[in-house]
Amino acid sequence: MGDQKPTSPSPAGGLRSATRANFEYLVATLSKRTAGKKYENFVVNAIWNALADDTLRPVTQQYVNRRVQHRGMALVDLRQEKATGETSERALIDLYFPALRLGVECDEAQHGAPRSVDDDAARTADIERAIPDYEELRVRVEKDAEGVALSPDAVMDQIDHVVQRIRERKAQVESGAFEWSRTGSVRWRSETPDWKLAREAGELRAGDGFVFAHNGEIRELFGVGDGTGTKFNSFRSNFELADPRYVVWCPTLAKLDRDGLFRTTNTAGYLNWILVEGETVLLGQADATSGPPWSYALPAEERSRRSAFVDRDPSAIETGDASPWDAGTRITFVRTRDATGRTGYQFLGTFTPTIGYREVNGVSFAVCRLISDTFPLP
Repeated sequence: MGDQKPTSPSPAGGLRSATRANFEYLVATLSKRTAGKKYENFVVNAIWNALADDTLRPVTQQYVNRRVQHRGMALVDLRQEKATGETSERALIDLYFPALRLGVECDEAQHGAPRSVDDDAARTADIERAIPDYEELRVRVEKDAEGVALSPDAVMDQIDHVVQRIRERKAQVESGAFEWSRTGSVRWRSETPDWKLAREAGELRAGDGFVFAHNGEIRELFGVGDGTGTKFNSFRSNFELADPRYVVWCPTLAKLDRDGLFRTTNTAGYLNWILVEGETVLLGQADATSGPPWSYALPAEERSRRSAFVDRDPSAIETGDASPWDAGTRITFVRTRDATGRTGYQFLGTFTPTIGYREVNGVSFAVCRLISDTFPLP
């Protein structure tokens, strides 16, 4: 009798066959990401255990770029340093379910102050702009709206409501109630690596949160791998496809130090940088002109030419005998970290070929413009 396994619903029950990477992901998500935040840690774990649904991938401290207006791209964490909290430029959702576009916030006592209420409203508006059809649920853990201390029973009632609403939202998504819904099961299978889940979904979306360990897993997305996800090139992450209209670009983003100087993150000296101009998102690349140590200084004549250059229309770019890198659409994955610190590549979007130039902190970047943050897989 002592060897029998529990048969009651348990969020851990389906994890017995999880990949080690996904197991570690959940351990970090439900512990490390909320360390030092006692109420948030309690609420997140109480919801996860009461939900008893290991088919929904949870994300704690989900990063949202409040400046980027281009839907799912705002969820790709482009920070090059560890965040210490929220700012006017970024929000961190306490608990987020990517498949449902639903977030849960733990409201401690300070959230009831008038200024905090206004700040919360502005923050929510920014998140809703970044995540279409976003639904936010809130759990008060210390005081109610009138400032009266909440009983444990009242807190648990809120958690029960949240759990019920998550289940209802899942049913809505699976029935195709939203434009972005993938009709059928939204099940996250912890025993399956992200590249296989992405292949089965049939489409890449910047907000899905898939992390691909290396270009071997990215190759599998386009049917040019070996079927295992292990065939990768450690010297060249970019590659061309059979369809000359597309290339796969896997840049590593540069770092900007406190003195405003760019630092490369690759051995070739390239600087790759995201630029946001209103609703337009650009990805720029600057080639080193000498080094190492790397220099990006341009001759005066070339600098003058670039400053006078007017952005060209991507649809007018002639293909002909041009290289796919000069004329093709760039399916772009950037090297970054997910919510638990896993390093890998995340889909950013499709970008045009080079359309013009921008100068940032004395460095001239050749820039490509974001076309879409989704891409149908072959």
